[in-house]
Amino acid sequence: MVRASMAAILFAAFLLAGCGGGDEQAAEASPTATAPSGGNEVVIELLTSGFAFNTGRIAVPPGAMVVLRFRNEDGVSHNFALYTDERALEGIFSSELVGARSSAEFRFTAPSRPGEYFFRCNVHPDTMTGTFVVE
Repeated sequence: MVRASMAAILFAAFLLAGCGGGDEQAAEASPTATAPSGGNEVVIELLTSGFAFNTGRIAVPPGAMVVLRFRNEDGVSHNFALYTDERALEGIFSSELVGARSSAEFRFTAPSRPGEYFFRCNVHPDTMTGTFVVE
């Protein structure tokens, strides 16, 4: 029983240590956003590495069709969830979990109202966050 409790404590400490920081250089990089000609589609290349998104800000036009190309380079699952604000009570979009060292593509419609919205990884909601700007 003591051994199982100690293992659980060590595992929790390992997870918290991994969520506590990230590669500063990766966190400051901007995702690649491209708008193909002839449409209101925006392609976002979003990377997770070191328990951090590669950007803290994503900007798209109102009502755009967002194509999110999500690449997870970490050894644990992550997702992308978009909310109306930092309280994360009203969801706009939430992707499936993307497994360790995997990629996935998701599509959703950006809000039609300009403003700042909140995104995060629901698995690591305190450390993997950002602002989704509709402008």
